[in-house]
Amino acid sequence: MKSVAQVMEQLTSRDILKSMADLFRDKDSQFFDDELRMLTAVTTLKKELPADFSPSVDEYIQAHETDVLAQIVYAGYHGFQINRDNFHAPYGVDFTRWEFFDIAKEHIIGHFPINFEANGVIQAFYQALPEELREYHSHISEYFTHFECAGPKLAHYAGYMLGNQLLPWIVPGYRMDPVQTMKYSHDIEEYCGYKPE
Repeated sequence: MKSVAQVMEQLTSRDILKSMADLFRDKDSQFFDDELRMLTAVTTLKKELPADFSPSVDEYIQAHETDVLAQIVYAGYHGFQINRDNFHAPYGVDFTRWEFFDIAKEHIIGHFPINFEANGVIQAFYQALPEELREYHSHISEYFTHFECAGPKLAHYAGYMLGNQLLPWIVPGYRMDPVQTMKYSHDIEEYCGYKPE
């Protein structure tokens, strides 16, 4: 049996970002250019900054990753919750008519302790960065914007679809809502231009 730490590692693994990056490379023509600029920026910063620069470039990148992972994990959890809530009150949770901002309570995304901690590292790095190197911060931020924009939407959908599979195990009498599931699949495909698997 996996320990709680192992389950937590799987839920917050950077492999999630690698999988999303693979998806974006395949589906988003702009992503490749932004990824290349980000990788160049990281290489340049590591070369130009002193070895004892703090926070380090690696800590800065990890903070960006943690920030977007927290947004993605929250959105996935919320997608799962909304599926459960729909089962309990099917007429009160017709979220397929809502804007995504309202569906995922997007105003909450990024406001968790883990985000504040990660953003503290990002801000400390930026403040310490010499003026002539600050453009590289923009290149890195633009790369992570792909994850901030599409990641929560994809994760919310994945959480909802996970609910279809897991809720029959944990909610007495649960039945999937086939109409809402089909509508949500259509909506996510329309938004992304593809249907995530």
